[in-house]
Amino acid sequence: MIEYLTASQSKKADIIAIEERGIDSLWLMENASRAVAEYISEHYEGKVLVISSVGNNGADGLCVARLLINKGYEVETLVIGNIEKATWEFKHQLSALNELNGVVHFNETEIPEHDICVDGLFGIGLRRNIEGSYAEVIEKLNKYPSKKVAIDVPSGLNGDNGQIMGIGLKTDVTVTFGKIKTGMVNGQGPEYCGKIIVCDIGIPEDVYSEACL
Repeated sequence: MIEYLTASQSKKADIIAIEERGIDSLWLMENASRAVAEYISEHYEGKVLVISSVGNNGADGLCVARLLINKGYEVETLVIGNIEKATWEFKHQLSALNELNGVVHFNETEIPEHDICVDGLFGIGLRRNIEGSYAEVIEKLNKYPSKKVAIDVPSGLNGDNGQIMGIGLKTDVTVTFGKIKTGMVNGQGPEYCGKIIVCDIGIPEDVYSEACL
């Protein structure tokens, strides 16, 4: 059984699962987000801040926000990025969150008061240094005394080699999906990931094997 994947292998596994095996991307997203929400509900109490970009890692963040609201948490979501460039999955999750009257702030850099931060800014696809408002928010959060839980990988961590792309969010826990990414155990990965929780989200083992060919 494969234990580790590079970021590119993980992305390839997602593509194989969705495009070749017909596994619904929203179903995978719900499974992944539920794993994060369940970990938080089992270990933490208090007000939650979800930080999201407009890509699919951000869509995961919005989904986590919705699930935590349904569990009775007080949740605010901070979205950074150009909403016009959002993925359809992000727009779907934003619509679902809006139906619950979730509190969402767009492109603000002030950090709301919170006890738990869910990191959905950047995932394994990050390939350039983090700058601008993203970097400002991460810098402030690194100084904020909240518990931090990363979705899949901490924002700013290179999923392949564990290097920090300009700036990274130091998290207490990283809930990663399917397999541990190589960057999480190399370089600065251990320093930024904290405790690593690996969750099965429904991708078959042979898909991971195929992604490594």
